Amino acid sequence: MTRVRPGRPSRGFTLIELLTTIVVMTILVGFAMPSFTGFMQRNALNAEAGALASALGTARANAISHNTWVTVAPVNNDWQNGWTVCLNPARSADCSSGQTILLQHAQLPRNLTISFNGTPQVSVLSYSPVGYTRTLTDAMMSAQILMTLGSDSQARLIDISQLGRVRVCTPDTAQPTACKA
Repeated sequence: MTRVRPGRPSRGFTLIELLTTIVVMTILVGFAMPSFTGFMQRNALNAEAGALASALGTARANAISHNTWVTVAPVNNDWQNGWTVCLNPARSADCSSGQTILLQHAQLPRNLTISFNGTPQVSVLSYSPVGYTRTLTDAMMSAQILMTLGSDSQARLIDISQLGRVRVCTPDTAQPTACKA
């Protein structure tokens, strides 16, 4: 048995000190949790927008390197279900009829919505052998893909030019199909 000597402070924590520390930490974590949730949601939105921009860049690079048409099409005609990138020399309307699949992305999270706006209005995006964004009938096109998380306040716009360049930005609140200045 050890004896406590006078003049030497005892080491360790009392039960009261430990419980007080746990209560304070619980309160601090309770205040931090909402901002952490928002951070995780914004991170998921940025990751999905980056994945689609990367898929578009992959499609353009493969169109140029293989000297053929490459299509980015929604799975089952719904961008919410994900997308497929395929070599498409026959220029068919989707990536399900025997083309070589280059990349496929899984379904998007439920709280993330995606809307595709092309000029002219089409449901798929294709790159010509020189890397330009075209319709399957070889008309020039540009497109905007808007990804929204919950409310419109958290959104990313993927802007695709007629030359095939892809840019990810925060959309302008006054005009959601344009990037903030």
